[in-house]
Amino acid sequence: MRYIDAVHAQGTCLAVSRASIAEQLANTDLSSWRTAPLVLAGMGASYNAISTALPFYRDRLASPICARLASDFLAGGPLEHAERPAVIAVSQSGQSREVVESLRSEPAKARLGLTAEPGAALRTVVDAVVDLSISEDSPVRVIGYTASVQGLVLIADALAGTSSFDQSPDNLPDLVEGCIQAAEQAAEEFLGDGACPVNVDFVGTGSHTGTAAQGALLVREACRLHAAGYDTYQYLHGPIEAVRGGSVLVAVGSGREVALARSLGQSGARALLISDAAVEPEAGMLVLRVPGLQAPLSWLPAVVAVQVLTWTLAQRLGLTVETFQHHQDDTKVA
Repeated sequence: MRYIDAVHAQGTCLAVSRASIAEQLANTDLSSWRTAPLVLAGMGASYNAISTALPFYRDRLASPICARLASDFLAGGPLEHAERPAVIAVSQSGQSREVVESLRSEPAKARLGLTAEPGAALRTVVDAVVDLSISEDSPVRVIGYTASVQGLVLIADALAGTSSFDQSPDNLPDLVEGCIQAAEQAAEEFLGDGACPVNVDFVGTGSHTGTAAQGALLVREACRLHAAGYDTYQYLHGPIEAVRGGSVLVAVGSGREVALARSLGQSGARALLISDAAVEPEAGMLVLRVPGLQAPLSWLPAVVAVQVLTWTLAQRLGLTVETFQHHQDDTKVA
């Protein structure tokens, strides 16, 4: 599937995925994950999805919760807890080597896998698997990412015994399409008629820490440009010093991100603020106003905006977003 077609298909696919995951969770015994510390583990876009969903877990659940790169398990040995943790592992492909091997090595109380490929290697190392139920995606993951975030939120709801999704799944296609249209116009205006950026910084806090990391990953994979994602406050402690005239910042959020985008725009950088706040654009700073949705969908409009910005930039660079330049032979298992 073409990247932009996947972006447009997200609303419908998320509605289907939500219904399927809810049914699967209703038929899964989750008691082991309710009574132990939780570790959420993944790599790449899957880890970014975990970062996006993590605040929701901490808001809903009383048990200790942490997010770990799956490679940390391999490098550092078993996690230190008073009791064995229960793991929720995310691998969109179901073949991430680090995820599969870490689950083999970690003496977890229980292992739950979330994947778009339930028949892949991940199944062999988990006690239960949840299928994202998405039939197609682009090579640079779009639907798999948003479906993973939604799936993680649904799992948190199931563990907490709550139901957070007030919006009907039937509304998702229209919601996503509205976000796409607004983002397309903003992306064209932001990039303008000048030269394309050579690097892009993304920043965000809370759930948008994951959005920032995913935005940087998308630009690297789809646009083949240098990009980095930071927690907003971490960005202020050093990385901001590399910003100069011509630098590009995408700030996601309605807190410190507003002042940051404004100040960098005034300094000669180009800043795009993706926010649900009523902020007026200024010289050097463009504002993309996204719908102010409540949790658990508060992250979605900004993610869609970042996906569209990536596509628009890739088109300016003459890239089709269909292949990868560098193929690694040790990141996937058979």
